[in-house]
Amino acid sequence: MKNICFILILLLSLQSYFGHAQEHPLARLWKVNDNEIPKLLELERNLTALDKILSQILEQDDYLTNFAGSYINLMNKKETPYSLAQQTMNLSPRKAGKVSVIIPCGEGIFNHGPVSHGSSVGFWARDAINTKNTYIITTGHGIDSRRLGLNEFYPWPWENNEPPPESRKNLIGTPEVVSVNTFDYALIKVEKKKFIPQFEVRNSDFAQYPTLFINDGLRASSHGIHLCKSGHTTHFTCGYIKGFNGIFGDEEGFTRNLIITDMLAKEGDSGGSVISFNALNNLRSVSLAGIHVAQSNNIAAGHSLETIISTANSSWGIKIVPSKITWLILGQANT
Repeated sequence: MKNICFILILLLSLQSYFGHAQEHPLARLWKVNDNEIPKLLELERNLTALDKILSQILEQDDYLTNFAGSYINLMNKKETPYSLAQQTMNLSPRKAGKVSVIIPCGEGIFNHGPVSHGSSVGFWARDAINTKNTYIITTGHGIDSRRLGLNEFYPWPWENNEPPPESRKNLIGTPEVVSVNTFDYALIKVEKKKFIPQFEVRNSDFAQYPTLFINDGLRASSHGIHLCKSGHTTHFTCGYIKGFNGIFGDEEGFTRNLIITDMLAKEGDSGGSVISFNALNNLRSVSLAGIHVAQSNNIAAGHSLETIISTANSSWGIKIVPSKITWLILGQANT
């Protein structure tokens, strides 16, 4: 009996140890322990740099016709828990009585318009020309582009399968820009100052890393590197880049220039943040790579940050930049 008890205690201890050891999303993706992630991130970064050099060499005229592309195979070789994004209401320390509504990247938003449709927050941005304008960037499908003013967006917390009635008290705003064909994105103009721009990505299913912080932008350019997404339905998932310049078609038209991954995603995740872990010594720090746009069997597709910013700025006479962050991914600093 003593031996049986000892074995049970040992098994429970090992289960607890290994459960904690694979707390980070990348640990689960790569099937390693948390303490191995920095080394693998450094390896992935080095392989990505090497991939770029290799591509430049092989894409010269002498090699171009025989070069099918490269693929990175990496595996060959105390913070309080996040208290909701839900529409958790916090009193502002600066103005007593002023209520702020927190909607992080990856949180759900719901369109109570001509077409009821749920999506997710990709990232917050501002207009560098008219600096008073603040936007939430999400997808354009599910919005009635002929009657923009009737599309009203409200919070849709992860905890709710259906938008809770009380969320109707907090109108976020209406779309100012909508694109569906060719590129799929929308700019929801935030109407009230009680919604504060967030630079955090929701990851509250992972107790040790409930909140991730966006520190810069990433131009994903190599097959086989990891990407992750945060969205309302499947929450936080990770996968690998399988291809670029993908095309997706449905009854609303064709969407082009997509990054193809094998991440898990479902309806309601559209618009959610696509990010990458790049900081070797800080597993809560992430780089914003774009937004999730579409999914099918074992496939998730998204637009790059560069695609959204460049097409929006060239097509609509505005200059959006992710709020309060300087991005260098377009070859120039946007401030």
